[in-house]
Amino acid sequence: MTPGRYLALRRLAAGLSRADVESLAGLLPGHMESLEEGAGGWTVGKMIDPATAYDQLAGAFPLCPIVLRRLATRERVSVCLGCGCSELDACDDEEYGPCSWFGPAHCTDCERKGVLPE
Repeated sequence: MTPGRYLALRRLAAGLSRADVESLAGLLPGHMESLEEGAGGWTVGKMIDPATAYDQLAGAFPLCPIVLRRLATRERVSVCLGCGCSELDACDDEEYGPCSWFGPAHCTDCERKGVLPE
């Protein structure tokens, strides 16, 4: 999983378009696409920096800075391929509470909603 794919999954799970996030976060048009597509590459301290991206996006939709940094440095982290949640930032459904892992690539919340990874 790339940092950009993680951002896209979290954004979509929040029900937001790229334009919505750009408006909420005060970003220039097209910036969200660059982050999700990884234009320039994701590296710590260079090009697209995970800490900077987190600072820009944290108020727009839920995401975890630790997951973003681990993905940028290619450390292992389990991320749901349906919604982008992880062991560090689980879904928190009002009725069912926090999710857990249903299978190797998706959480119980996605299983319940029928949102299965491809």
